[in-house]
Amino acid sequence: MDYSEGITPEDIQVFLEEADEQIQLLEDDLVRLERAEKSDELLQEIFRAAHTLKGSSATLGHQKMAELTHAMENAFDQLRRGAIEVSTELMDVLLEALDVLSNMMEDLRAGVDTEVDVKGIVASINETIRQCAAVSEMPAREHATAIADGSRTANSEARAGAQSDHPAEDKSVPNGRLDQATRVVIEIDKECLMPSVRAFQVVDLLASVGEIVHSVPSLDDIEAGNAEYSLEVYLDTDKSASELKELINQISDLSSVQIIPAADNRSSTSPGPDRSVESREDENRGQTDSAGAEHAAGGSQSGDADQGRTHQSRRGFGSLSTTVRVDVSKLDTLMNLVAELVIDRAQLAQIVKDLENRYDRSDLSEALDKTSLNVGRVTSELQDEIMKIRMLPIDNVFRRFPRMVRDLSQELGREVDFIIEGQDTELDRSVIEEIGDPLIHLLRNAVGHGIEPPEERVQVGKPRRGLVRLRAYHEENSIVIEVEDDGRGIDVDLVKAKAIERGIVSAEAASRLSDREAINLIFVPGLSTAKKVDSIAGRGVGMDIVRTNVERLNGSITVETVKGKGTKFRVKLPLTLAIIRAQLVCVGSNIYAIPIGSVQINLREPESSLKTVRGRETYLYGDRVLPIIRLNDVFGVPRSTSEDGRLFIVVVRSGDEMVGLVVDRLMGQQEIVIKNLGGVVGDIPGLSGVTILGDGRLALILDVPSLIRSVSAHEYAV
Repeated sequence: MDYSEGITPEDIQVFLEEADEQIQLLEDDLVRLERAEKSDELLQEIFRAAHTLKGSSATLGHQKMAELTHAMENAFDQLRRGAIEVSTELMDVLLEALDVLSNMMEDLRAGVDTEVDVKGIVASINETIRQCAAVSEMPAREHATAIADGSRTANSEARAGAQSDHPAEDKSVPNGRLDQATRVVIEIDKECLMPSVRAFQVVDLLASVGEIVHSVPSLDDIEAGNAEYSLEVYLDTDKSASELKELINQISDLSSVQIIPAADNRSSTSPGPDRSVESREDENRGQTDSAGAEHAAGGSQSGDADQGRTHQSRRGFGSLSTTVRVDVSKLDTLMNLVAELVIDRAQLAQIVKDLENRYDRSDLSEALDKTSLNVGRVTSELQDEIMKIRMLPIDNVFRRFPRMVRDLSQELGREVDFIIEGQDTELDRSVIEEIGDPLIHLLRNAVGHGIEPPEERVQVGKPRRGLVRLRAYHEENSIVIEVEDDGRGIDVDLVKAKAIERGIVSAEAASRLSDREAINLIFVPGLSTAKKVDSIAGRGVGMDIVRTNVERLNGSITVETVKGKGTKFRVKLPLTLAIIRAQLVCVGSNIYAIPIGSVQINLREPESSLKTVRGRETYLYGDRVLPIIRLNDVFGVPRSTSEDGRLFIVVVRSGDEMVGLVVDRLMGQQEIVIKNLGGVVGDIPGLSGVTILGDGRLALILDVPSLIRSVSAHEYAV
């Protein structure tokens, strides 16, 4: 596509990042608006996001995007005026417009000319506005008609965001009007890639709290993307200087913000409306701290102590951004380097240990030991800091779900209240990237398979509207995500019947299953209790994918359900996938690592404590009978006989299920760096990866969930 003159690839990248945020904000706020959360603040936030998108699109030269966002902005303006009311039809067409915007964004990101035709969706928006205005009780038909024609509505009430766009600027504003206005002088950071967008955001924000009497550059120039690094606005407002400064400072990339109240404007030399940005900059360069200087006078009388040049300089240095945007690939590189350091730290500690065992302790070995400890400490601190940098709020995943639940509930004729809790909970970006798909399956299952139709809920004494809750919280060194609904619950008898019908379990085996074991059958591929096949359920896929993906993240999933009351899925995940703590064990000459999150307890028991039940070795652990897995047999290693006839048993857990792993020897715990096996030797049952130990040997990392599943498969078959 043709961009505006001077637009660089860096400008496009900045636009994409900020536009992504604005589109997501609009989607979130529209869903909130439809849920009857209407407020002046929410409507203003929606309007401002659309207005910013329109301005930045025009600045970039993306005319299709600017045309569509302009039509959306008109709709939001009518909503905030009260000329039209929120309706399902209006929300449908506006959310569809956001989808079209997202498609154009993807084309822009790929560097291809978009083939999206926005004329159809623009016409739909305008027609929907016209229809909404026609049924509105407010006398706003003339506004809707003007918008349907694509024109801008004029309104003399330019207070508190009441104007349809920015208030029209009077080209012949008398100086007396300027004297009565608050003067806002903004300097934009010279490092800002798109200063016109920042200027646009400033005037958009100021228009929401008052009437813009005059601006340099003009509002038309700002909207056209012709603003540079200086902005001067005369604002008729009730806001104080401190309130305005607090609002404006929310916008990034501003190096200087000066607020000169109306009273101080009258005491200073007032600029004429034709005053240029260049002349103002020249005056600023010549300012002194004398009492007659314009800014000094403004500062001395406004009560905002330091409005002069001294303050301006301090503000410029003090407001340098404390955050930077970093490409995620650089974070991945840092994480890989830290992982190598962790391995080297372990190897250095091993070298020190070997030297002390081989030679008498000397000054040299003590110095090496001290250096090793210091390297270990610094590596640990560096590892912690890199981990913190990689941590992101899970809201990055959660925020996409309100729209999905809204669309799905409409499609299925459900009435659903969707509640999100704990969206500020943080975890590693590598986990965030992978957890989205399992949560989509769980939420679709909750709405489509859990929540009953409104009439059915009323018949059984429930509220018409069902409840779906998505919650996240930290638990020790893990994150827990819960998806809960107050729907039908899981029918255990129906699950057993379907499992028998599909040949997953025998009738005899099904009769021996506890309710918990029967419920876990929903994770078996091919099992579905849906009465009919549709886009949501009935094909026997979905829940098995959820479990597979969760376990691939070294996590677990459990289910709590009460028939007729509802269901809760509980997903437990590690905070990171790169470096974990593990229990090392020895089987024959091989070393294996068991993720510490799966380990319940290490036992040393006589071999006679094992009992055979239905052809499988078991161990009585508390009130539970644990299946026993001998790792020697799993990996084809000859069994060894202990001198005292006792066994090492590592009790491990995945979700609600536990087994005992028999090993030859315990080797302590250690932080390990996970290396994937898939790209080298493919997937191996029972193994999830490999790590390098301090002495250079390799240790295979056990896939605890798949080992436990092998036991379940055996029990289902008998």
